[in-house]
Amino acid sequence: SSCLFRSPIGGVEQEAGRRGVTMTRPTTEKQAAPSGIRYLWWKRQGFRCLECCLVATLKGFDVGMRFAGPMFVVFATILISGVVWTWFTFIEDKLSPPNSVLRLVHLFTACTLISNLAWNYFATVFTPPGSTPEGYEHPPMDVEGGDIDERRHWDGFGKWCKKCRKPKPPRAHHCSICRRCVLKMDHHCPWVAGCVGHKNYRTFFLFMTWLWLGCLYVMATMAPSFFRLVRRHRHTGGGGPTPGVF
Repeated sequence: SSCLFRSPIGGVEQEAGRRGVTMTRPTTEKQAAPSGIRYLWWKRQGFRCLECCLVATLKGFDVGMRFAGPMFVVFATILISGVVWTWFTFIEDKLSPPNSVLRLVHLFTACTLISNLAWNYFATVFTPPGSTPEGYEHPPMDVEGGDIDERRHWDGFGKWCKKCRKPKPPRAHHCSICRRCVLKMDHHCPWVAGCVGHKNYRTFFLFMTWLWLGCLYVMATMAPSFFRLVRRHRHTGGGGPTPGVF
């Protein structure tokens, strides 16, 4: 009768003991629950620490870019001024003879490029890109005309900035570096120490255009002197005193 009420697990353990095999009883749910909950808790804490580290890193980067903006502007001004000084010091005298029409043409072209480049650059730097006006409200929906935006906020606004706690106009984005919503934001440019948006996009585009034309003009005028220097260096065999810069 004892065989009829013998546990099947106990019989398997006795058989395994006779064969010299060590067996362990399966862990019950009550025993596995504390270890599983502890693992999930530590996993969640690890993700929270990682998230806090990433948020702190991004905030530090934003603060650093905010304070480094004026230094980028100064560096860009020094860089452009250095190129202009180099061109007038070493290149301009070698392009054409003095008191010639070609000399006047080069001077007029260079002054035109420099003046337009400097004006549009500093206009971009000192012109605010545009932010959300005070008291801005979205226009009412035209239900009869079918002008219904399904992506409206729960309080009735079409878009809502969680950081500014204000309604967000169309095509406006929040800049974490400038800490405000920018109208028609294109991007945040460190070289102008601010965002490129609705009010300074035109001057930024003109600045990039004049900068591109200026680079092409400098390369075109410096190319003859550069290749002349390379040919002279090849004829000397690379030895001896190096000739002048240009």
